[in-house]
Amino acid sequence: MSLNDRDALAVLHAALDPDDNNGLIGRFYTRWFTFDASPRDLFPPDMGVQRAAFAQALKWIYGELVAQRAEDPVAFLAQLGRDHRKYGVLPEHYETLGRSLYATLRDELAEAWTDAVDAAALQSVNLITGVMSGAADAEQGPAWWDGTVVEHLRVSRDLAVVRLQLDRPMPYHAGQYVNVAVPQCPRRWRYLTPAIPPDETGAIEFHVRTVAGGLVSNAIVNETQTGDRWRLSSPHGALQVDRDGGDVLMVAHMNAQALAKTIATGEAWYFSRSRRALWKKGETSGHVQRVVEMRVDCDQDAVWIKVEQAGPGACHTGRRSCFYRAVPLDPGAEAAVTLEPEGQGFRISKSALTLRAQVPNLDEAAFARMAGEAEKNCPVSKVLNAAITLDAKLI
Repeated sequence: MSLNDRDALAVLHAALDPDDNNGLIGRFYTRWFTFDASPRDLFPPDMGVQRAAFAQALKWIYGELVAQRAEDPVAFLAQLGRDHRKYGVLPEHYETLGRSLYATLRDELAEAWTDAVDAAALQSVNLITGVMSGAADAEQGPAWWDGTVVEHLRVSRDLAVVRLQLDRPMPYHAGQYVNVAVPQCPRRWRYLTPAIPPDETGAIEFHVRTVAGGLVSNAIVNETQTGDRWRLSSPHGALQVDRDGGDVLMVAHMNAQALAKTIATGEAWYFSRSRRALWKKGETSGHVQRVVEMRVDCDQDAVWIKVEQAGPGACHTGRRSCFYRAVPLDPGAEAAVTLEPEGQGFRISKSALTLRAQVPNLDEAAFARMAGEAEKNCPVSKVLNAAITLDAKLI
């Protein structure tokens, strides 16, 4: 079968450039809307975001097909088909989309368009449109959830709390997020993670912060009115659960309000001392932590929680745990240590290990003394001890 022809699929994969916003993908949309004008009104006036998203998706799908990994692309396309019902996409739209995409690929590749590439293009485009259309047709649940804004609280200049009452209850699992459309920005959908998930009555709450230059976020914070009607997609995302792993995932600060919200919602909330603001883990990334168990220490000044972690992990680097660096403890492991200025602090490096420290009010004499420690090729622990005597804060 042509979907097993890696060389032909690689030609199609190479033709897709996610950074060429007005290239092949731009020409595809122009051809599609010329051939069938009815889908145009389903998309926002500015197609830039849509073109970029579709280009990234196609590039990934063809990359997976080249690697002969079809399971994830099929699951992704099925979810995409189910989700696209909220736009009002009809079965005939998938037919014209497929014909337009095939024709655009053929024109783009020109002389590189061989019989093998032609067969691979037909099969792959049929896979894309067939899976999306079939999944949409098989889905029995609602295409969207409509809700009414019942409260809009402007917490600060750039932050608002929006509470909605959905027309019907929404099935929701911890770690999921939804696509939202608001009346101030028609057809401009944005992903939001509920701050308080929908309950059995359909009540749901979002905390939205403005993004510089963001049309939708600014409209939500500044222009939302009680009585506005919002449209929400089906929830997306799934938990990757390893509650028995026992790993320490992260350390963060909670104040009384964060602790109360964690207990009330069953999802982890923290308090940023630098920004002086509450934040929900996964509020922007979707990597929410559902609380399975909570304990306090003997002095009742520290909280330990066991969570089900959504997404790849808790660390902002994409790792499962923030504690991914190991400090060598072998006392005989003498190795060169480099100490370099970094802003108002210093950086210590040993082999592949890199630790960073910030020292308040670091003066030249203090830095010279630490540099002297490094010149002696001492173990990392000795330099760290020197840092601790200066009240260094490891980060």
